[in-house]
Amino acid sequence: MMTSVCPSCGSGKLKYRDQYAACTSCEWAGSRDDVLAIALEADTPDAALAVALQVSQALLYILREKASHGVGQSIVAAGVCDVKDVQALTSLIKAGTLGAHKAILEEAERLGKAAQAAEKDGDN
Repeated sequence: MMTSVCPSCGSGKLKYRDQYAACTSCEWAGSRDDVLAIALEADTPDAALAVALQVSQALLYILREKASHGVGQSIVAAGVCDVKDVQALTSLIKAGTLGAHKAILEEAERLGKAAQAAEKDGDN
């Protein structure tokens, strides 16, 4: 399954006219050829949900790859766990990256709802 998103902000809220496309989430407008086509891994009729799932999975992967070292150093520096206790440290790092993942997604959802509410208020 494929979906199209804005090359500027990543939104799927696109309007098409002839060979032109415009994003209703940001100010981007351009050629239909500039729109990004994304292959969805999830088998769902809800393209927005599939994109959200892929973004969530990518974020978790990046957090584990890029932030784990810093999280581990912080845990050891704070004295929560000794560097020699590998099993406990690994568990704490996992908890830290999963907690950050959850917090980021919750805040992104809150920001999205606030933006939708502001957009709705602006339409009135």
